[in-house]
Amino acid sequence: MMREVHKDVKYLMKLLPTVMHNQMIPACENRKATAVDNYLKMLPIKTLEDLDLWEDILSDDDSFQNLVHALANKGGQTVEQTTRRILSDLFTDEVSSKINWAGRGEKQSFKTFKSCALIYKAVRSNPSNSSATEKQMEETIKQWLKAAPLRARYTEKKHVKWGKKMCV
Repeated sequence: MMREVHKDVKYLMKLLPTVMHNQMIPACENRKATAVDNYLKMLPIKTLEDLDLWEDILSDDDSFQNLVHALANKGGQTVEQTTRRILSDLFTDEVSSKINWAGRGEKQSFKTFKSCALIYKAVRSNPSNSSATEKQMEETIKQWLKAAPLRARYTEKKHVKWGKKMCV
């Protein structure tokens, strides 16, 4: 049952850009902004199933480019800061805990994700980071993913301490 729902949602997410494109919206920019806004509402990604959907969305070249522009506006004065800001907007620590750079163990490989290419392009689209190297971004991503389980535990403890219920 859950797999069928997942397949239906995947199909609808693939169909969404076409539907948005065919809507009667006066300006093309409004269509693009609306689709990007809808995609950004999915963030941060909370489950591996949502991650699969996100990667499918990034398969569409127009969606990919529009999201590059949207994420490039996150800002940051350094390559590392910009990369971390984008990562924290894209993924929860719980999802990040299930990913590593190379896919070792039972984790998924981030370097093969379209999200990785999205981050590279978005970081380089920031004028202060236009000469960012892949190595700089790769090292920052590796460190960020490695620290995800610790951040997730800290956040959980903080919520328990203050009596807040986690919304995951």
